[in-house]
Amino acid sequence: MRKSIFIWLALCIIWLRTDAQTTGIGGINLSLWPSIATQGVDTVSGKTLLNVGLNSKMNQLTGIGLNVLGSTTVSSVNGLQLSGLFNVVGEDMRGWQAAGITNVIGSDQTGLSVSGLVNVVGGKATGLLVTGGVNIVGDGQEGIIASGLLNIISGESKGIQLAGISNISSEPVYGLQVAGLFNISGEETMGIQASALLNIAAEEMTGVQVGLINLAASSMHGLQIGLFNFHASHLRGLQLGLINANPSTRIQLFLSGGSSTLFNVGLRFKSHTFYTILGVGTKYRELHPFNTAFTYRAGLAVPLAKALEISGDLGWQHIDTFREHEVLNRLYNLQARMNLEYQCTPKASLFLTGGYERGYTYRHSHLLHDGLFVEVGTALTMGNFQVTK
Repeated sequence: MRKSIFIWLALCIIWLRTDAQTTGIGGINLSLWPSIATQGVDTVSGKTLLNVGLNSKMNQLTGIGLNVLGSTTVSSVNGLQLSGLFNVVGEDMRGWQAAGITNVIGSDQTGLSVSGLVNVVGGKATGLLVTGGVNIVGDGQEGIIASGLLNIISGESKGIQLAGISNISSEPVYGLQVAGLFNISGEETMGIQASALLNIAAEEMTGVQVGLINLAASSMHGLQIGLFNFHASHLRGLQLGLINANPSTRIQLFLSGGSSTLFNVGLRFKSHTFYTILGVGTKYRELHPFNTAFTYRAGLAVPLAKALEISGDLGWQHIDTFREHEVLNRLYNLQARMNLEYQCTPKASLFLTGGYERGYTYRHSHLLHDGLFVEVGTALTMGNFQVTK
């Protein structure tokens, strides 16, 4: 039975190929291999309305192409192209395209292109690119581009980019970038960058960056929200993060002690007016002597004289005794402070603090105590954030 089918298919291919060469019209291409097909690549009309085969090569597909292994089109595709392994289009692709491994389009893509590993578009992509590995667009993208690993768009991007790992664009991005790991834009970015770990706008960012780490290598216009926010030159907007930094931000070793916590050490990230502090301390009030206090503070500073400034900040502390059997094994503390700081040398300053705090247990948020406290300490400048181009 199988032998009869193959013999019949071979006779059909020979007959249709002979007829196509005679009439110059090869609308149907049945192909076992590029050299064994009913329609040659050099057919005068050059248009294939229906292509079914194992591995096919044709001049132009205008209709439907179905292949077990792959399909190669010298010029353009208009319609539906499905292959088990690969699709290669020399010029434009307009329609729907899917392959098990890769789609390669020499010029523009309009519509839907889906592959298991790689999509490559030499020109502009308009529509949706979906792949389990890499999307590469040489001259810009409009619409949606999605990848399980990486998106690379060297031209202008408009619309939405989605990737399981990263989005990379060397030209302006307009719209939304979403990545499981990081976003990189080589020029101007307008819209929203959202990432689980890292956003990078290599030149200018206008819009919103949301991620664990946000970097604007030049200027930032808009809003940065993340654990760490950095802009290299000019900021017009707002930074909301655990650490906000720019080249003028001083990194300072912070040492202090007082009536609330016996001894504290931490890092202060201080710009001209805004600062944040990450610290750790020990012996919090009347708790077990081996307790530890973890602190985060954010505040504003205003100069009073050449070497004197006043500042105020709000802080949160987590206090832990690391003794699970005790009733008061951990609690949290809310603090408000006013600080008077004197700059002794360019790299060292002394400060005096007065504040008010309220301590609560994590269980049921019971008020444990409230009251005033005082603190003295020093800040030692270690350096600044720098960007080397």
